[in-house]
Amino acid sequence: GQTFTNSQIIISGTANDSGSLSSGLAFISINTGDLNMGTSANWHFTVNLKPGPNTLVVSATDYAQNIGKAQIVVTRAPYVAAWGDNSAGETNVPFDITNAVAIAGGGYFSSALREDGTVRIWGNDDFGETNVPQNLSNVVAIADGLQHVLALKSDGAVTAWGNGSFGQTNILLGLTNVVAISAGVYHSLALKSDGTVVAWGSYAATNVPSHLSNVVAICAGYWDSMVLKSDGTVIAWGDNYWGQDNVPLGLSNVVAIAAADKYSLALKSDGTVVAWGAGSINSGSDPNYGQSIIPNGLTNVVAIAAGGYDSIALKADGTVAIWGYNGNGETNVPTGLTNVMAIAGGEVHILALTGSGSSNTPKVLINPSFFINRFKVSVPTTRGRNYILEYKTALQDARWTPLPPLPGDGTVKVLD
Repeated sequence: GQTFTNSQIIISGTANDSGSLSSGLAFISINTGDLNMGTSANWHFTVNLKPGPNTLVVSATDYAQNIGKAQIVVTRAPYVAAWGDNSAGETNVPFDITNAVAIAGGGYFSSALREDGTVRIWGNDDFGETNVPQNLSNVVAIADGLQHVLALKSDGAVTAWGNGSFGQTNILLGLTNVVAISAGVYHSLALKSDGTVVAWGSYAATNVPSHLSNVVAICAGYWDSMVLKSDGTVIAWGDNYWGQDNVPLGLSNVVAIAAADKYSLALKSDGTVVAWGAGSINSGSDPNYGQSIIPNGLTNVVAIAAGGYDSIALKADGTVAIWGYNGNGETNVPTGLTNVMAIAGGEVHILALTGSGSSNTPKVLINPSFFINRFKVSVPTTRGRNYILEYKTALQDARWTPLPPLPGDGTVKVLD
């Protein structure tokens, strides 16, 4: 049940054969690994760990073919967990995805942003979704649409690839100073550092309301768009057949937003979730799978995400709650999944990014927002610990500048 950050560990122990029907140990093995011989073996194995949980079984066999076994589970973290539909391999997380810092889910494909600013994509490639542009680097954010991908670079420029038949990959000429991105079915959104929003692609979702300003977060739904303003209010536009743009009257103190197929979610500063649009009932048929019915007692939520018809909530204790469509096991959170730092929803699959498990590392950093050269992030805190936000003005800078420490008290704190 231990967690490691390194890719290789040494496991050792002692095996003895005291039975009267044999003349000692024939061999000791770990899964299908190397063998050790002897009547009393002090054995050790070097084991290469794949990201995530690894089940290790040590077997000792004597000359009479009696077998003794011991099993342990060790986890290599951080790692990306994925579950749900796997018809295009979208939940087959590649072995080489280590040090991921962000994840995204699209239509039957998945993406991960590595700590070094590179991107890895796996799953469906009908429109070149997994063909990451050559030499793409210094990426700080990714977003997956139904069939296209967006990447935000540290210089504020945006790169796009995949299906561009509706113009969703046609980056607008002169688009700069971007601080956040979001991808829908056939449209794309970008948030600029001055709090304004730019949209391109197809459908009414790209008709940004005139004079829209002071935006701190954006979300591209299927055929609609939604933004969070600096005053904690929400504005939505585009397709509204199922009421997904009908923001509840009086909704305020919102810190995060999410949207998928015909419904919308909002996370409030008190850790509760609000939903509207399709899924207010669970008829078991498209599009009403109960994804807008908030589970009783759901509190202490620090991040939200939306899949096709699934709502996903990350709690302050690093656990995940999911409700809605379960035709492919989307709501079946893997047993033992904890220490989650980030969540994402694809068309019919779910992704989670776990932390290292170190007590010296914050478990969750959520709801980052930018507004006119101001950065803000929410952190679930533990009483008795101090939290410090450090920043640097350029990705390539070696030096980080710390802000004054903030004492933890068991609540979600905002550092800016």
